[in-house]
Amino acid sequence: MNYVKKLLGAGAATLAILAGSAAIATPASAKVGEQKCGTSGIFRMCIKSVDDGYDVWVTNNGSSGSDRILDFRLQCQGYWYGDQGSFWSSVDSTHSYVFQVPHQTCYPKLFIKDPDFGPSDPGHWLSFSSLTVS
Repeated sequence: MNYVKKLLGAGAATLAILAGSAAIATPASAKVGEQKCGTSGIFRMCIKSVDDGYDVWVTNNGSSGSDRILDFRLQCQGYWYGDQGSFWSSVDSTHSYVFQVPHQTCYPKLFIKDPDFGPSDPGHWLSFSSLTVS
């Protein structure tokens, strides 16, 4: 799978440029291989520090009828990074994305939309801040 980083929002990109490279420097505490996992409802989410950023994955552990539309986000020190867009998650499926960003303090977020509620469901974000890695 070809992983491509995507920074959403021109404002965040402009701020990063204005702040200079010191704002995104790799901290001495960055530990490649550090991994944390957590569960919220039917979802098990993990994050792992890898050579070129952070690998984030989610498993849908629901029962029949637990299909959802999901989207990843990586929250890092006041900035957020998006993946390649939302995706369909069925029961017992696992999806992953590598965020190719400099090592810093980050945690994953997961957007969930239940198609059973139709277009009136605005969806919601699950924040996995307890899975913070540096």
